[in-house]
Amino acid sequence: MEKSTLLIVEDEQLIALNLSLDLQDCGYLVCGIASSEKEAFDMASEHQPDLVMMDINLGAGGDGINAAQRIGSELHIPVVYLTAYTSDDLIRRTGLTAPYGYIVKPYNVRELKASIETALSRHKYEKITERSEKRLKAAVHAAKLGLWEYNVQRGTILFEGLFGDQVNISGDRVEVKAHDFFTRLALENVDELAKLEELLKSGKNVSRTIKLKSKDYAEQEERWIELYLSDMTLENGLVRIGAVKDVSERENFVNELRTAYNILANIDESVIVLYSDFSIRSVNKAFYKHTDFSANDVIGAPVSTVLSGNRRHDEILSEEHKNARHEVVVHRKDHSHFHALQTVTRIQASEHNPELYIMILTDISSLKKAERELNRMAYRDSLTGLGNRNLMNQVLADMKCGEEERIGLFFIDIDSFKLINDSMGHEPGDQLLVEFSQRLQHIMRVEDILIRLGGDEFVVIVEQIERQEDFEKLAQKIIAICNEPFNICGREIMVTCSIGVAIADETVDCAASLLKHADAAMYESKRKGKYTYTFYSDDLVDVVRYRLFIEQGLRKALTEESITAFWQPIVDAQSGDVVAVEALCRWIDKDVGMVSPDAFIPVAEETGLIQSIGLHMLREACMLIKLLEERGLGGIRVAVNVSGIQLKDSEILDALNEMLQDCQVNPADLELEVTESTLQSENAAMLLWQINKLGINIAIDDFGTGYSSLSRLAEMSVNTLKIDRTFVDNLSQDARHQIIIEAIINLARSLGLAITAEGIETAEQLQYLREKGVDSLQGYYFARPMPLAELLKYLPDKQQSNKGLF
Repeated sequence: MEKSTLLIVEDEQLIALNLSLDLQDCGYLVCGIASSEKEAFDMASEHQPDLVMMDINLGAGGDGINAAQRIGSELHIPVVYLTAYTSDDLIRRTGLTAPYGYIVKPYNVRELKASIETALSRHKYEKITERSEKRLKAAVHAAKLGLWEYNVQRGTILFEGLFGDQVNISGDRVEVKAHDFFTRLALENVDELAKLEELLKSGKNVSRTIKLKSKDYAEQEERWIELYLSDMTLENGLVRIGAVKDVSERENFVNELRTAYNILANIDESVIVLYSDFSIRSVNKAFYKHTDFSANDVIGAPVSTVLSGNRRHDEILSEEHKNARHEVVVHRKDHSHFHALQTVTRIQASEHNPELYIMILTDISSLKKAERELNRMAYRDSLTGLGNRNLMNQVLADMKCGEEERIGLFFIDIDSFKLINDSMGHEPGDQLLVEFSQRLQHIMRVEDILIRLGGDEFVVIVEQIERQEDFEKLAQKIIAICNEPFNICGREIMVTCSIGVAIADETVDCAASLLKHADAAMYESKRKGKYTYTFYSDDLVDVVRYRLFIEQGLRKALTEESITAFWQPIVDAQSGDVVAVEALCRWIDKDVGMVSPDAFIPVAEETGLIQSIGLHMLREACMLIKLLEERGLGGIRVAVNVSGIQLKDSEILDALNEMLQDCQVNPADLELEVTESTLQSENAAMLLWQINKLGINIAIDDFGTGYSSLSRLAEMSVNTLKIDRTFVDNLSQDARHQIIIEAIINLARSLGLAITAEGIETAEQLQYLREKGVDSLQGYYFARPMPLAELLKYLPDKQQSNKGLF
């Protein structure tokens, strides 16, 4: 229980300290001791104690009565006087301050506590009484009530307070004859007037709603008042106390609602009239039509029993004082159902009508169907019908990691999908995504969650798998769906996919981390050569960081000119002369040294930086052609690899025209190397045709490792086919590679194309390819890629010495 706080005002310190100790022993909290008038008021203002113990005589500190007067009138804090003597004059003076008690020194502790408790209780109840009076006045004001007194003997009515002009009486306090007041009421006849007067004189409680006569016949709204008269009387029952309230708005509303009932009875929405206990009083025709119930089924029955479904809102209708709107499920008689918007309006009871509820049911079945469709669109991928990112985020948010049954997330990316999209167009690309998703659905369980994140990225979330081997088997099944070609627009296309797998267990702090882990594992699969799967481990964090370093470092390398070209010679297969050099992109970082092209070229293609890198390499090639001409080494072709991404628009064509003009070189000395898949793009094919028309040579790099259309190859402006090194590497061990090489050579001869073999490292490979009629050779057997300074030294020295290798 909270302790009462007391302030002591006493000029004698010893008495004050003893009093403080006694008060504390009695269980009170002493907030301070003052010794003067000013100090007493200041401390009372600061601490706001529950009671002040005031010494009357404060000596040099002033008069305690003055201090008590000010504390009581300004701070409204009760005061109990402490005095060593009493007199009539003293009692008169202190009485003017309305003290809450006197304690005569020396005091008895029990009497002291009794006086204090009496003072505190008195103040408490005075505050309660004061608060009640204020609340009563506020309630009367808020309710817009007018007070009235009916004097039975004198036959008068006294009006006071907020009454306005309800009965054509103005003024804050007006007394009129009762008969004059009654003439203002729209009573039906004289008998009604007599009954009202008799009722008012009876001494019983009266509550009556009465219509007023109109002051102005032009008024369209009727005026109503409610008369209240209590059974409490004054002056021996001669005067009765009551109140009057303008209820025109309420009564007019009820009347309008009753009028509206006839309208609602014939509208197409179901209307139900309920009693206060929510039993059905009546329904309109539309209700019978929508539910197939009959009157015998519903009248008098609880609404929750009749309509069933989600009727939990019926239980709280009694607490609603305003219109309530809820969505509910309404069951028909045949147990079918429909969704409805339920609007409930409460009609207060009047003199002739009980409290009612009007329930309107609006069929929103079509809206719910549209809502379900919108919800499907929000959580489904429109192309494949799989879940989308929104669904995945929701699933991951609801997922609990570390449970007994582990959860696996598979991040799947279709390899080289961008090239397929660029070469064949978006419609075939979309068709591929649809067929890929269908194959994915075919191998998954019903409870597994399939997501298309966007583009060519898919996510599969599986639960209730305990063994690591089962996760591996599933990854293998996903990889296997790419074993058969995809039939796209009447053409068979082989694609592969790379997978990253992350498994949730007690080491995973958050389900959302699964996506990051699986993404990192997927990139590791890409790095390992694609068409495989990788399980996430902590070691992959370094892989992700390294990829980030590559992406950020590439942007910096382009501005700092850390991207340069190394050059590898290509020699004539018969003479051994250097007939061309290939420009190979190299990144030499000042901190880490040489960065492998296998690490940064894929990142450059993903980020679009390959455009800037490609233009830089073309410029280096043109400058080398010019430099070789100036040194008397003209006629040596310079080959540059061009990404399919660079052939998406005509920027490369404009850039080549500008470079050739700036460097003033022969276009025939420049050769662009493109991959087989590039030939499938109509846009790229057109650009290559235009580039070839400039006199620039076109070579198909890594021929035999990708998908080619022979008819497209015959139509294209291609000058050279380059046999991929994978066929040359195993030339002596695998006879099938010899067959492939001979087929490529025969194809090139038939189409009138030159042929170059890459990856020559042994004399045996050299001898075989020369005998088969290859035109030119390239590989470590002749020279490794070298910087420009070494190339300029190599060419004069090796132009003839290569013949010794043959």
